[in-house]
Amino acid sequence: MRIGIDFDGTLASWGDAMAAYLDERHGLPLAADRHVQDQLPEDIFVPMVRELMASEWTLAMPPLPGALDAMRLLSAEHELYVVTARHRHEAEWAARWVDHHGLWVQEVVHTDRAPKSAACRRLGLSVLLDDNLPVLAEICGTATVPAHLRPPPEAIPWMPTLDDIPAAIRPIEHWPHFGELCRELCGCERCGAEAAG
Repeated sequence: MRIGIDFDGTLASWGDAMAAYLDERHGLPLAADRHVQDQLPEDIFVPMVRELMASEWTLAMPPLPGALDAMRLLSAEHELYVVTARHRHEAEWAARWVDHHGLWVQEVVHTDRAPKSAACRRLGLSVLLDDNLPVLAEICGTATVPAHLRPPPEAIPWMPTLDDIPAAIRPIEHWPHFGELCRELCGCERCGAEAAG
């Protein structure tokens, strides 16, 4: 099975990177109860995003809990692709992060901020795990199953509730849960059972 994994906020912790950057560069805290764009002026937000995506800041992003173990288990049985909306020069940093953590993926695919649906079709992905609901909404009804990695409600209280999410999008609570979905989709005992254990 071919599996697509988003990078920022799904594999690597974008929120932790933003918080560290804002603290180090500006001495500013990052509140979890509001969207980051509502907290920062554009003259801080835009340069922060550019620097986080195209520098050593990417390499410093911690993996999300359970991500590395689940990726290693899944890669033993499936073809994994990191599918990121980053531009090419930014995706090169994501590829370095993947290598740094010893993960095996077929390719790090960048979409240059374009919709990911074309990449899903081209790669023949069975499932795409992403933290961005609009990205997943655009692949509803295609051959790719959209899976939404949801943070805990207390971490991001402004996140839409499950009632607000299209039924075609599979809610994923944590990385081991994604392993279970992969087992369900392919019938493979190993990928889901080991990721859940």
